[in-house]
Amino acid sequence: MDYSKAFVNEVLLRYEAALASIEEERREPTAWEAKCLLSALYSMTSDGWLLAQQNISRAGSSVGSEAAADEVTIEGLRFALAEVRMFKSP
Repeated sequence: MDYSKAFVNEVLLRYEAALASIEEERREPTAWEAKCLLSALYSMTSDGWLLAQQNISRAGSSVGSEAAADEVTIEGLRFALAEVRMFKSP
C-alpha cells in the first residue's frame, strides 16, 4: 500500500510526540509502552505505516505493566527512529 508523504510525516511526528510525553514525565518507557513503540518502529521499517500509527496509539493506553522496561530507553528509541527516518522518509 502506498501512503502519502503527509501521512508518513504524521506518523513520525506522533511517534516523536509519544517519546516526548514519556520524557516529560522524567522516566523511561514502561514494558507495555516499549513493546508498542518497538512494534511501531518495526512496522515503519516494513512500510506498515497504518500499523505503526495504531501501535503508537496503543502505547498511550493504560493497558500493560507500569514497570519500566529493562533495556528500552528513550535515547535508544530516538536513535532507532532517526535510523528509520534516514531510510524511510519521503
